[in-house]
Amino acid sequence: MIQEILGQMFPLEYGIDPAVVHVPIVRYNEPFTETDPKTCDPCQANPSRTNRIGCNREILKVNNNGEEIAVVDFEQYIGQFERYGAKVADRCDLVLSDSGRSHRKIAFCDLCCYEEKYVEPNTGNRYPEGKRAKARQQMERSIEELIQKSTTAVNLLTYAEKVCLFAWRDFDVPDAPVTATRGDARSNVQVFGSIVSNMAAITTSHHQKVGHDFTFMQIKYPTVYNW
Repeated sequence: MIQEILGQMFPLEYGIDPAVVHVPIVRYNEPFTETDPKTCDPCQANPSRTNRIGCNREILKVNNNGEEIAVVDFEQYIGQFERYGAKVADRCDLVLSDSGRSHRKIAFCDLCCYEEKYVEPNTGNRYPEGKRAKARQQMERSIEELIQKSTTAVNLLTYAEKVCLFAWRDFDVPDAPVTATRGDARSNVQVFGSIVSNMAAITTSHHQKVGHDFTFMQIKYPTVYNW
């Protein structure tokens, strides 16, 4: 269904021949992970983050629970409509949906890898409201861009379960647990960071209703998102 919505319905409502529109879509029949090159590339290239050179670059882990899931690179997709008047400055990264003709669940997703202090509201930062709030705003604007067109809205909003998914990884937390060592300040700092981050995963859970009956929620790596 998501292929039809984005590949046929939405282009036609803009007066665009669907044949010239590309839907960057991948389908999964097993558990999978998602990454964000915009975040991971500069992080691994940063000389001050030598501990991230061998990072697996995973930000979101999904258990498909037997469903075939279609994942659309929404940022790339909606960018094609900019010259036709679509508002693409703030948009989410991905759209996940039941694949084929299934019409049960859809999730707009934004990925990030940030220190916790930037995810929460803060001062002196590019996102003073916090990256979580910024991601929510981007997902809401992405949804609004699609549902301003009537036929697209009718089909999109009839999904039984609708989610805005903020997938967050803390780059200060190593892939594998770090064991504190006497006299090794760097390792001890990483251990402490891991403990704080794991505690935060519990205290910063978010399940909030947003517009059009979407549920905004946070999933923090390495927690698995169950479809």
